[in-house]
Amino acid sequence: LQLVERTGAVWAQGWLCTTLAELHTLLGDWDKAEETLRRGLTIANRIDDGALKAMCYHDLGSVALEREDWEAAAGFFGQAIFMARQNSAARVPHFLMDAAEARLGIGTLDLALTICKDAMQGAEALSQDGVLGIGYRLRGRALAIRGEYDESIGEFQRSLVIFRRLNDRIESAHTLYYTGQTH
Repeated sequence: LQLVERTGAVWAQGWLCTTLAELHTLLGDWDKAEETLRRGLTIANRIDDGALKAMCYHDLGSVALEREDWEAAAGFFGQAIFMARQNSAARVPHFLMDAAEARLGIGTLDLALTICKDAMQGAEALSQDGVLGIGYRLRGRALAIRGEYDESIGEFQRSLVIFRRLNDRIESAHTLYYTGQTH
């Protein structure tokens, strides 16, 4: 970051903040990740870079999800979706899915399912199969919370089919975990 700062490439500084924040997140340092993202957001506002703003808000939402601060996550994801619709439409389905996750954490199941449906429609239109797989898993979780176990298992199975086709072992494992929680 110091090297980029010396070059004066403000735009690059902002995007580098998102990368550094991701590293802090991987290390479990949520405070440092948030601090770095807020720095990136300040830069994004200063140079009026909507795509960077969208990514910073999204990543702040992801940090809030890790902290299980569902309300804050929902707020950040809302800002991210607003900015992405104006600047980086391909990210909208992913951002919507994360907003649905926050709503599931809050306990507003109907809203979570509505947002999930919107995310899945967008993902299907853009051939974002990974987002579709996450959507089926989220629907399975919501249905299990409602006590609709047979329907939830079907959603988990659809999720697994996608992730196995994509050879995504991590997302397959997440889906299997939630499937096991349903029994």
